[in-house]
Amino acid sequence: MKKFILIGAIVWFLLLMLSHNSLTQPVADDLLPPTHFYTKALLFINEIELNPAGEDGGFQWVELFNASNNTYNLSNWIVILDVGAAEPLTVQLPEGTLVQPHEMKVIPLKSREEITFENISVELCDVEERVKDEIPMFSDVKDDNMCWARVTDGYEEWMFKPCTKGLSNLES
Repeated sequence: MKKFILIGAIVWFLLLMLSHNSLTQPVADDLLPPTHFYTKALLFINEIELNPAGEDGGFQWVELFNASNNTYNLSNWIVILDVGAAEPLTVQLPEGTLVQPHEMKVIPLKSREEITFENISVELCDVEERVKDEIPMFSDVKDDNMCWARVTDGYEEWMFKPCTKGLSNLES
């Protein structure tokens, strides 16, 4: 009988710990219809334009999307682009960078001569350089207004499509 009480107490304790953790972490499932297939992240890279029509410098960007009901402080977070050069292109977000709930935040990129437009990968890292989101390797070789974007905001699948900078990817 004492074994059952001890096992019951352990199970109760574990359930309490699990429920406490889920209450302190944002949960995307609360926000979405059951058929929606979001990534595991609540803040993620949603769209990227590296080779816009015409001049590239000053017109390259990465779009982040906050799928949660919480505001995220991205002060000093880093966007890392492995662009095939010896050194990756890194963009440190400025102090005070906030992403409001359900906001699309466009991050301008610094231009570099040695950017190639093939086999590029992108990571979003927190201040401790832990990867919070990454996108699969991609190429953007045409000088046009096409971007790599999640099929629908937050979905795992990516496609090459007309840019929707700062807007939902459903807009095109």
